[in-house]
Amino acid sequence: MAGSQAGLKTLLFNDTSSEGHHGCHLVMQQIYTLAEQAGMEILRACPMHHDWQTDEQLQRDIRAADICLVNGEGTMHDDAPLALRYGALARYCREHGVPCFLINSVWQNNVRLNADAPLFTRIFVRDVLSQAALGEIGVSAEVVPDLTLSYQYQGAAPARQGLLINGSVLTERLREAWRISCANPHLRYPHPCSWTRASTSICARICASG
Repeated sequence: MAGSQAGLKTLLFNDTSSEGHHGCHLVMQQIYTLAEQAGMEILRACPMHHDWQTDEQLQRDIRAADICLVNGEGTMHDDAPLALRYGALARYCREHGVPCFLINSVWQNNVRLNADAPLFTRIFVRDVLSQAALGEIGVSAEVVPDLTLSYQYQGAAPARQGLLINGSVLTERLREAWRISCANPHLRYPHPCSWTRASTSICARICASG
């Protein structure tokens, strides 16, 4: 933070910007923007599938951090392995006195993961159903709409026309959307190659498959 004291040393988990979806890319952009405004300095962002439990250097970084942020997005449901990994992170942070916040998250159909919910310092979910699911196990959560909605577009608003097909983090759904847009001149699809490096690979696969 130029011109001011250093921000809170922050580690970010579940960085989804490599997933080839403009919504994920925008969420990560907003997390960085809002964290800086709140006085945090994100020193390291861990990709979605990076396993902190096998990374000894990352474990040292966690113990030295001021704050850990977990970007929940659509991960925390059905006792998914990745969701359980972040539950274990909350437990590890609690053991070492490091605040761990779950943000921008869902919470759905969990059983095993529910035991770790109280170990997060605070939980911010995207919808009232997730808040209710946590409330049923006695865990308080605050509803904050999806962080994509916090983005404030500054450019001039162009004239609007036609329909736009949204993308998907699921490659098969992405292919379907691309094929539909190619077959219908009234539909437009945001070109995935313009989002992230990972999207270039996805786009190449789509084009190769026709």
